[in-house]
Amino acid sequence: MPISLTIALRELRAGLSGFRIFLGCLILGVAAIAGVGSLTEAVHLGLSEQEQAILGGDLEIRIFQREASAEEIAHLEASGILARTIRLRGMTRSIRTNERTLTEFKAVDDLYPLYGELLVEPDTHQQELFEHRDGYWGAIIPENLADRLGVEVGDLLRVGNIDFELRGIIQIEPDQSNEGFQLGPTVMFHMDAISETGLIQVGSLVNYHYRIKTPPETDLEAWREDLSEIFPDARWRVRDRNNGAPGLRRFIERMSMFLSLVGLSALVVGGVGVGNAVRAYMEHKMETIATLKILGGTSRTIFRIYLLQIMALAMVAIAVGVLVGSAVPFILSNLLSGKLPVPLHFAIFPAPLILAAVYGFLITLAFAVWPLAKAQQLPAARLFRDMVTSERQNIKPLPIVIIVFSVLLIAGLAIGLADLKTLATGFVLSAVATMLLLRFLGFGIQKAVSNLPRTHHPGLRIALANMHRPGAATGAVVLSLGLGLTLFSTIALVEGNLSRQIEDQIPDLAPAFFLLDIQSFQIDDFRNLVDSLDGITELRAVPSLRGRITEVAGVPADEVEAHPESQWVLNGDRSLTYATEIPQGNIIVDGEWWAADYDGPPLISFSAEEARGLGIEIGDELVLNILGREVRATVANLRELEWGSFGFNFVVVFAP
Repeated sequence: MPISLTIALRELRAGLSGFRIFLGCLILGVAAIAGVGSLTEAVHLGLSEQEQAILGGDLEIRIFQREASAEEIAHLEASGILARTIRLRGMTRSIRTNERTLTEFKAVDDLYPLYGELLVEPDTHQQELFEHRDGYWGAIIPENLADRLGVEVGDLLRVGNIDFELRGIIQIEPDQSNEGFQLGPTVMFHMDAISETGLIQVGSLVNYHYRIKTPPETDLEAWREDLSEIFPDARWRVRDRNNGAPGLRRFIERMSMFLSLVGLSALVVGGVGVGNAVRAYMEHKMETIATLKILGGTSRTIFRIYLLQIMALAMVAIAVGVLVGSAVPFILSNLLSGKLPVPLHFAIFPAPLILAAVYGFLITLAFAVWPLAKAQQLPAARLFRDMVTSERQNIKPLPIVIIVFSVLLIAGLAIGLADLKTLATGFVLSAVATMLLLRFLGFGIQKAVSNLPRTHHPGLRIALANMHRPGAATGAVVLSLGLGLTLFSTIALVEGNLSRQIEDQIPDLAPAFFLLDIQSFQIDDFRNLVDSLDGITELRAVPSLRGRITEVAGVPADEVEAHPESQWVLNGDRSLTYATEIPQGNIIVDGEWWAADYDGPPLISFSAEEARGLGIEIGDELVLNILGREVRATVANLRELEWGSFGFNFVVVFAP
């Protein structure tokens, strides 16, 4: 074997004294990154395996406020097995307890669900759950709604104009993750009962879902293109099993990135510990290094000996960290059971484990090479003298190149693999700036202490001298404590600010109640009712209807190059309103608001943030499909609005 490897292995026989912190830092950091990555992959794989069940089919078409035509139904049925679902919202009241709450109604047909399994307690055949029996249709609800209403199986629930018999408690609703934002828990019943409820009237906010189970050989992308050619003017939203539950996917990806950055932060903090451990170890080995040099050992040989030792130990620590990280999904299986919308898939995922190992290897190089380089550059005589006096050292280019390469590769991986590259870039730059600031602070403390007047107290005099003597650990301690506290305080501040905003700000701004779908002919009676009640200090009533943007400045909506954060505005129907005055809490940032008596071509006010993401400017013409009618309107002004205020906020506001 090469002489450097032989000596490195012989020295390791003395044991791991001085390397326990080194090993602990690396194991924890690598395990954190490997664990987060493995858990994310487990969720992603579980999501992929449940894609059809989550979507409710291989394909889904959503239509707002209208049913599919006979021609459209015929085409869908020719593509595979077609199941239908109707969704809308309204009040549900318990006949026995008289408790009531806003709920999401879900009317299903006999084919529901096409994929997955609807689990209900008590276990009953689906036909018996929903059939019309003894004068009542059957309904099922989740456990949280049963608790809220104080009901149990056999009780009657008032929905619209009829009473339903509660025949089961939903344990698993396979397509729940696909439903998106819901204002209340689900009440599920058969589609044949919907007409008797009287819930669907002209202007009702109702969604029709058509889900198709296609043959295995179906090319979904080609099917969607074919559908667009056959029905070019159809205003519906089409999704397939490959893009089901996009909101859930986005949440998982962003949470994964946040936790990965936290894990990388922990590994960087551990890297400082690695550097400190290597530095202390090299100081302990000064006599050995001096002896080796006297016996003819070159600086390059010395560097190789101890770099081999450090990297051998690092590989052991990385292997242990990877092993611990790979077990995280298994360890958390019981804790997370039922807490996630998809089941975890337990397996060994090579990609996140390899990434964690690479991070651990690069962090070790970045923090260990410098103290190694300092030790290998000193002649034997200066090694002994360096114990009592510090001399300037000229480090050769190779160690510096290794350190810079390692740091750049770490930053490149952190930014390149992140979905939100701006956030990842900010994290990397902040981490580097924080380390430089803390290093400068440590140097400043040493300099300040060295200039203090000599004290007569022996204990204090020795303590102060040890803070600035040659080889003092002041800089390392400041860097280690500073980075650790920075990480903890950052996480605490993020959590604290979110909690404070939710607990303190929103209750002061948010209404006590929201009431939806009040018809125009009911609003006067509703105002009179509110005025007759004690304790109500304010009522805000805003007209609301739904429309879909189909064209932006002459460009079809599906061809607009939108920023990802603003794409949602063009995806399906959006709520819109009309107003004479500027909505409360909104600020005009470009253009002018229309006069109160304006009576001319349609004008709209658009959200400024979303306008920037869609490339919309003052004077642009937008086309909106509102209840099947194409309306052309000119953008008159742009507004800044606060989505978190819990007030009435609309991207699009029309002139009356």
